[in-house]
Amino acid sequence: MFHFNFRLALLVVLCLVSITSLSVAQSSTDSEPAVRITLLPYLQNPASDGMTVCFAAKTAEVTDVEVVLVSKSPSSVSATRATAVPGTPWSIWKARLKGLQQGASYKYKVTYAVTMDGKKEKTETPTYSFQTFNPAAPNLCALCIADLHSNTARLTKLAEYIKPDSYDVSFLIGDNWNDPSGKDGASRVFQCLGDYIRLLDGSQKPILYLAGNHEHRGSFSSRMAYLFDLPHLDATKATGEQQHQFTLRAGPVWFLSMDCGEDFNKKMAVFEPYRKLQLEWLKKKLATKANLTADWRVMLSHIPLYNQNIWSSEPSRKMWEPTLNTAQLDLAMAGHDHGMQFLPAGKTNTITYNPKYHTTIPQKKTYSTTPPYPVFIVPQRGFTLLDATKKKLTIKTFAEKDGNLIFERTFEKAK
Repeated sequence: MFHFNFRLALLVVLCLVSITSLSVAQSSTDSEPAVRITLLPYLQNPASDGMTVCFAAKTAEVTDVEVVLVSKSPSSVSATRATAVPGTPWSIWKARLKGLQQGASYKYKVTYAVTMDGKKEKTETPTYSFQTFNPAAPNLCALCIADLHSNTARLTKLAEYIKPDSYDVSFLIGDNWNDPSGKDGASRVFQCLGDYIRLLDGSQKPILYLAGNHEHRGSFSSRMAYLFDLPHLDATKATGEQQHQFTLRAGPVWFLSMDCGEDFNKKMAVFEPYRKLQLEWLKKKLATKANLTADWRVMLSHIPLYNQNIWSSEPSRKMWEPTLNTAQLDLAMAGHDHGMQFLPAGKTNTITYNPKYHTTIPQKKTYSTTPPYPVFIVPQRGFTLLDATKKKLTIKTFAEKDGNLIFERTFEKAK
């Protein structure tokens, strides 16, 4: 019997259909959020030897949540304890499954008690499966989506063209929640989360969350951290101290995710110390050299550090550039721009200053930046697959409207 403390969100999109039964709520386009008491379970914080299973439910109706690892004999059961999400009727549980084998498949389900009309009845989710990452695996495919801005109908459209079997992990590269609001107990926030889990098969494929500048806005922004599990993320801390940055080794790829905070020079008193905090963390990460064994090194951020136009994070670039130049990055991927951009390494881009946005930096007509590694900016109206083998790294982007391939670029290791 294994015990795990459960703190963040495991979701079951189950809708009350009778006094004694629940069914999965499928609607993602209703003007009013569906009546849900739980969301589908979802996977967070993947590693070669561990995985976090998250569950979210309305505390008044759901209790006694357990994660059952059914792939072992006898089954391993993790009792859980709820963490209430302030200002909402929801609680988040999380179970960290430790000591797993790398590259191995596991099955799990969530059991919980539902209280209705004063009666408590046990129920459980279907059985789901997941696979831990293996650093020695010969390939990896990641789905990258940015700038949904709470438009789950767009993700529904994208899901017509790509199925979860096509990728191993998905990255929400920021601004997927638009200025998250605490209105009605943050009902829209949880509705979007439930839809993202369902459409991306988040119960079986980890969904990795990158905060965008719009996730740092809105009355619920500082509480978004309750919904996710990342190595350094602490939802009880203030904005600018929660630490959304992380690294992940998956197959031939080492991912580095950094949070640029707000765009341009907004809220510098909050986000400049936050960028410095991440810089000190990054220096320690790079000093270990442990991740240099990866065949490919990819940086992810919502706001790009380089662009052909003004939509980049100049404060982050100025602070992080000297250290990132030692990281041996092969590629950077971002969103924020909404349009698709590819910037070759070593090509200088001249940007025209725009006083409408650049209101807090010395005015200048133009300035130039030269990315030391290729930069790809994921378009808003499309989805991107990052497909890696030991010798090739390929970006493929498909249009939202028809699923047609609109961009492809392959990088190869020198022989």
